Amino acid sequence: MNANDIELQKLLEEARESTEEHTNKRELEEALKYLSESISQLNNIKSLERQWLDNRNTAIAKLYKELHIPMIKIGEVAGMTRQMVFHICNSKEKRD
Repeated sequence: MNANDIELQKLLEEARESTEEHTNKRELEEALKYLSESISQLNNIKSLERQWLDNRNTAIAKLYKELHIPMIKIGEVAGMTRQMVFHICNSKEKRD
């Protein structure tokens, strides 16, 4: 190998490293952007879940306290135990 070949090999290696570094940086940026968006969407879902749980709990409390539906029947419809309905009604009472 002559000096020009060695220099050419060196330049090719530098170019390859630069390309790999650029690709890794881009992949890192894309992964961080995806992570950020995922976290944001999960926070939105948590917020919606809290809102719907509050709505459900308000409905359960109204069914029991105002419409006098037995806790066992509410639990059957809602897919929860009577004890959970009791807990919801009592914790709702404390917040009001």
